[in-house]
Amino acid sequence: MQSVTTQVLLPEGLGVRVGFLNKSRLAGESFLSTAFIGQLNPDAEQVFPGPHAFDGSYTDLKLTWKGRSFRVQSATESGDLVLLITPVDAAAPSDGLPMTVVFSVGFLWDRLGSVEKLADRIEAHAGSRTISFFFDGQQTAAFNAPVSSPYFAVDLDKAKALSSGKPRTMAEVQGILQRQRTAYERSNEKAGASGAIADAIQTVLGWDTIYDPEHQRVISPVSRLWSVNWGGYMLSDWDTFFAASMASIGERDLAYADALKTLNEVTPAGFVPNFARAGEWKSGDRSEPPVGAITVLGLYQKFQEKWLLRDAFPRLLAWNRWWAEHRDVQGYLVWGSDAHGQPESLDDISRGTLRGGTL
Repeated sequence: MQSVTTQVLLPEGLGVRVGFLNKSRLAGESFLSTAFIGQLNPDAEQVFPGPHAFDGSYTDLKLTWKGRSFRVQSATESGDLVLLITPVDAAAPSDGLPMTVVFSVGFLWDRLGSVEKLADRIEAHAGSRTISFFFDGQQTAAFNAPVSSPYFAVDLDKAKALSSGKPRTMAEVQGILQRQRTAYERSNEKAGASGAIADAIQTVLGWDTIYDPEHQRVISPVSRLWSVNWGGYMLSDWDTFFAASMASIGERDLAYADALKTLNEVTPAGFVPNFARAGEWKSGDRSEPPVGAITVLGLYQKFQEKWLLRDAFPRLLAWNRWWAEHRDVQGYLVWGSDAHGQPESLDDISRGTLRGGTL
């Protein structure tokens, strides 16, 4: 799920969405169902990302929308999830109406399962597994909240929390968040770079890593917002190789996934494409600089696992040979675009142009 305010349990595909209902005494009520980093429309939500652990055990962000600001924190402990939404506005809204937060629970990507709301909880059933969600406090009426799955709706006049597994008090939720925040900070201190650098890398990649249901894989695309506009995901080859090198500072499996899944996008001609997107579309006319080999070498030097070299070598060799055969001008590798490269994307107007050759 691309939204930064949705938590997803894998592999079940069970999602907990955090939505915001902006109420009005006149016309103009609106609902924010998804939130993205980097929105350019001044009327859209603005997200200020904070810490995000590689494994999702702790996340923290600030969201501003409709003149209101909120801190959204999540943490996991012993398989349970806690969410805390805290208003950070300095003063109460002028109309006296607090924002309403809607915690909805449902299965994503057409995954099997069912969800029902009971008197004291929401229950999700995935095969033989049952997961319960609890809210400790007074709920509010939100009959017109545009969600199609069971939900809790509560006014954000103060901090409000959701938890899975068992009911928890506010103090218990805050305790879990603090423990996981401390664990996150310690993981950065143990990384091979300064804590500040490790924090920046883990935060950036944490917020920019998604699950691709089409291929059932975890990847770090160019951005979540780009991925939505490209149908689900968008991998740009050298960007994702750079992400793999960055991830190696603290998350080996993500580093391997980013490197190898990008190599898996190789075209029939033998090169890693400039872009690969959802629906099996990719650029058949151009590639970006062949940084895959140096990326894989760096991962091997760090983790010393020879299977990685054996797995990656055939595709890396084909890619480097393609550059030598198709982009070598007097001993220099140059940019280029083959107008009729295969697979041929008729929607790509940059094929065979100077713009295509420099992307």
